[in-house]
Amino acid sequence: MHLRRLRTVQLRNLIDVDLELSPKCNLICGQNGSGKSSLLEAIYLLARAKSFRTNKLSRLAHFSENAFAISGEIEHDQGVNKLHARYEQRALKLMNGDQIIKRSSDLSTLLPLTLVSTDSHKLFTDGPKQRRRFMDWGVFHVKQPFLDMWRGYCRALGQRNALLRHGSDGSTLESWNHELERMAVEIDAWRSDYITSLRIHFLPMLAALIDLPELSIEYQRGWPLDISLTQHLLNKQERDLGLGYTRDGPHTADLVIKVAGVPTQECASRGQQKLIISALHLAQAVLFSEQLDKSSIVLVDDLPAELDAERRIRLLQLLNSLQAQVFITAIDERDIDMRVFDHSKVFHVKQGVFSRGDNH
Repeated sequence: MHLRRLRTVQLRNLIDVDLELSPKCNLICGQNGSGKSSLLEAIYLLARAKSFRTNKLSRLAHFSENAFAISGEIEHDQGVNKLHARYEQRALKLMNGDQIIKRSSDLSTLLPLTLVSTDSHKLFTDGPKQRRRFMDWGVFHVKQPFLDMWRGYCRALGQRNALLRHGSDGSTLESWNHELERMAVEIDAWRSDYITSLRIHFLPMLAALIDLPELSIEYQRGWPLDISLTQHLLNKQERDLGLGYTRDGPHTADLVIKVAGVPTQECASRGQQKLIISALHLAQAVLFSEQLDKSSIVLVDDLPAELDAERRIRLLQLLNSLQAQVFITAIDERDIDMRVFDHSKVFHVKQGVFSRGDNH
């Protein structure tokens, strides 16, 4: 599976861009503000129905317009899917051919994608929520019932929290404790299995990028291992009544990454953090391909940043080894040795206008 063609209309400074893409690697070069990251943003929005740069889609429209459009042709074994995203009148409309896409989860199944960006270090610095999102993206793609189970858990959690805020008695809370337990067991098992499988790919990939033998990655489920969630919630009921919410459960799960027992964000440089995060995302892409026999797309924004020449080459070699279509941005083409890739295209962008570089 790969994105063979991409078109944008009135997206930021990409007024009218129409590109035929390489199925292996696409390098986009240009100065800051030229539009190279906006192209990755277009692909990301087509796959996730949101931007990785802003929470307000209205900001993606060119300053003189109130709308934008993105379309992509996805080639796979069964044929070609034509995806369309159009934003107008403060609403985003998504189409697969002539069929309306109602859920972003359906979109991500059509165009599975992972991103390494200049903000990826937030996986370490922004708390457990970011790391749960990373885990759950992977779990969702290999365990289709996960999303509905997670949504059901969140609804039940909302009901229990409402009762806690109103000071309900234990008998009323008990039924919700059992309901949370029923779903928590499944969610925890899926997450635990996924991280176990991810670790198998992650550690060798990390070793290929950087020598960090004392690095550990641990899944924490959100409540103690030696007790059921029902019993734990009963034991902590008075605490939760005082707080007005449920403090423990799968909604507080975490993925803890340490070096020599110290949290990564406290001891690793930004360059080291970038390599760790890159290894995590690439392992996720490999695991996705392995378990579903389907390739994905990997976006790497500003790959050279914070990496020396040797680390850049190592990361490029790993990207080439994937069964994935790769998009890379860089300011200077000379910072990316495209000879690493079996097949590639180079695009130069200046003020939103693209031109072709040399093929490799």
